[in-house]
Order: sequence, then structure tokens, then C-alpha cells
Amino acid sequence: MGLKSSDTCDTGNPSIGFLNFNLQPSTCPKPTTAFEIDQVKVADYANQVKKRLGNCSSVLEWVRKWNDTVGNYAAHLFGSPTDTFGEKHHDAVMAAYNFIYSTILDDGDLTTHVANLLKPHTELAKYRHDIEPIIHLPQAFGGLGVKSPFFTLILAVNTQEPISIQLQEYHSLEDEYYRKKLAEYLRRSPLEQKMKAQAILKDDQSEITSVFGLPPCSNLEPAMIPFMTKEELFKHRDRTSYGETNLDSGWNSPSVELACLHRQLIEKFVNRVDGSLKVTRNLGQLDGKGWRRSWSRMRSEDQWVMQMYSDDCFERYGTLDIWWSDGVPVEVYNEVRGYQWDYDDDHDGSSNMTDER
Repeated sequence: MGLKSSDTCDTGNPSIGFLNFNLQPSTCPKPTTAFEIDQVKVADYANQVKKRLGNCSSVLEWVRKWNDTVGNYAAHLFGSPTDTFGEKHHDAVMAAYNFIYSTILDDGDLTTHVANLLKPHTELAKYRHDIEPIIHLPQAFGGLGVKSPFFTLILAVNTQEPISIQLQEYHSLEDEYYRKKLAEYLRRSPLEQKMKAQAILKDDQSEITSVFGLPPCSNLEPAMIPFMTKEELFKHRDRTSYGETNLDSGWNSPSVELACLHRQLIEKFVNRVDGSLKVTRNLGQLDGKGWRRSWSRMRSEDQWVMQMYSDDCFERYGTLDIWWSDGVPVEVYNEVRGYQWDYDDDHDGSSNMTDER
């Protein structure tokens, strides 16, 4: 399981998961990278999964394999569900999952497919409005917990700001920081420069020439030492902490730390799901009973499902807890399902899709 990297692109560029990294000419000093989905790998994988699902001997086994291979969004194969790679990439991922669905489900929809699997086992499968909540509700609440990667994609927030713009903004911060540090340096009087040299380097001439890269026996006074270049200041930006300057406006000054940019680029923003008062109250009453969680402790995808099917559940069962869990031999149920329950209801919430070529 996990990432697999190999030079399989026609261009000889590296590929990770289902992504091909294609270098493209750019007006910048370095070429830019376009992330493209390898449709051949996607098609091969969809056919493999269809065969594996066709060999399942029970509905529970089918659900487990579906969630492991398709149901949970596979960020390690398609990249972040947010627009880290751009809106075009987000649309391409949606198209890839649509293709996987149409291949595996024979152009049908997921709910109908699972309902057909359930028909030999329950009369409810004949009535979509009755069986749909049972199919999609989290397993801790009595549902089968069938997942859909489209929930993750729909909930992903698009920042509307391209990566190139974010990088330009960071370089602008570096430019501004350098100008402030240079201004600070030039404001110091010769006496202040000498005192700093004494405090830091003990006024050791050999140490001064070594630290500042000056030729031996230069015998420069501290006040005559030029300020470092911008390239020197940010040479080790990846592991250097840059403090505020005396010219910063205070606590709201933008950070020039590279780590902040890294977090900004990889952070996953998810749209908030607003739960109705009836739903949040009912989940609050069920919180901590068995494996059930309150609204605030649920993943956004599960919140979406609970709110979507809440009216059907309240009308038929009077609650979002649609089974009598105390009457179920849980250990036996876990064994049949193929794995133990955890607090997130289905492993870590990410797909185990792998590029099995």
C-alpha cells in the first residue's frame, strides 16, 4: 500500500500514483510542472477492482473492498482534493472517478447497485427511500457505511488563488523583509556597529573576516562591512527562523518563514457542513454510546451523510441510530466485516487504492 514512483511517462518524467509530472517550458528561470492523470492506469485499476468486487461472497465483503479501493478518496494517488494542483486538476479527478464508477457499476449508480446486492436479503431493498439511509449511514449508527469519494471532492474548498500567485506573494515578503533588514543595518551608527561586533565576535578581526567572507588581512572596521545580499540572507530559508524586524508593525506582520508557505500549500480546507438543530441534538444524545460520535466529532463526509438522510431516519425510526446495537453480537459482526471498528468508523478515512500494475 502507499505511493509508488516510477518513470513510466512517455516523456520519461516521473509518475507517482496516477499522476504524471510533465515539465513544461516557462518564462521563469526554471520550468513549471503540470500534473496529469494517467488515464491508462485509471482504466487498468477500474477493471482490476471490478474483478475483485465480483469475487466477493457477501455484501459486507463487497462494502469493505469498495471502501478500501474506491469509496474513500485516494489523495496519495490523485493528490489533494483541494485545488493545490489547480481547478483543472480537480475537474480531472472528478472525471476519473466518474470513469471508475461507470466501469465498475456498469454505468449505474452506487445506491442502486448496492440495493440490488441486498435484494435477496431484505424486502426493504425494493424501496429506495427506505434502503438508501441503511446503505450510506456510518456503520456505528446501523448503516452499511458505503463511502463515496465525491463527498470529499464536493466538500473540498477551492482557495481561488493559484500556486504561482502564492509563490509570488512569498517572494514579495522576502523582498520586503530584506529591505527592512538592510534599512536597520544602515541606520546603525559606527559605534553601534562596533558594539555589535564586539558582542557577537569579540572584535576578533580574523573571526570577522571569516564570518563575512572577507579576504585575510582586510582590517576593515565593523562599520565598513557591507550588508549581506538577499541571496545570502535566504540561502538556508528552509531551516532558518527569521525574526521580526524593528520596522515591523507588530503581531499582524506577515511571516517570511518558508514553513508557513509549506503549510499554506498543503493544508486541506473543507467546507463546513451545517447540521440542523434536530440532528445535532440527537447525535449529542448518542455521543459516546458504542462507537457513536457527536456532530462536532464527526468527519465532514459523515456529517454530510447524516444531514442528508436525517428526515428519512427520523420519519421511519425516530432517531439517527437505526439499529439495536445491544442486540448485535459485535465481535462476530466485526469478524464478518473483516476488520475491527475504530473511532473513525472506517480505518483512517483514506482509500487504500494502489497502482497495481
